Amino acid sequence: MTEFCTKQYEKLTNEISETLGQIASIEYYAIIFSGGVYTWIFTKESIVPILAFFIPPLIVTLLGVVSYGMYNRLQLISEYIQIEYENKEYPKEDIDFEHSKNMGWETFLNLKNSKILISSRKLMWIFHLLITLGLAIYAVIYL
Repeated sequence: MTEFCTKQYEKLTNEISETLGQIASIEYYAIIFSGGVYTWIFTKESIVPILAFFIPPLIVTLLGVVSYGMYNRLQLISEYIQIEYENKEYPKEDIDFEHSKNMGWETFLNLKNSKILISSRKLMWIFHLLITLGLAIYAVIYL
């Protein structure tokens, strides 16, 4: 591998690490923000405008879209690393996972159906959105 390729590979793997950290932070802040806003709303003595109850679902939606975009970027980087640095595409049935020495991490994850990791994150965002929407609707109907 040339020096350029080595530096590019390091840059891409660093970008993956940084992006995963940013996504985790976005998820954390979405939960903290929505919990904080609802705590403030439900403990306030005076009447709160109905639209205030829909601020958390809106923020969760926006941050979820940002997170989704970041995941798509990671997917592109992963595919690029597989093609450029990990010797292309392997037919699943030809891989001996126990003894393979010529397969990189991105290829391994792809072959092992790592989509479940991304699906669990999507489910977390959907669950969070449903909870915040449910609280907003509850507040509008019963408060």
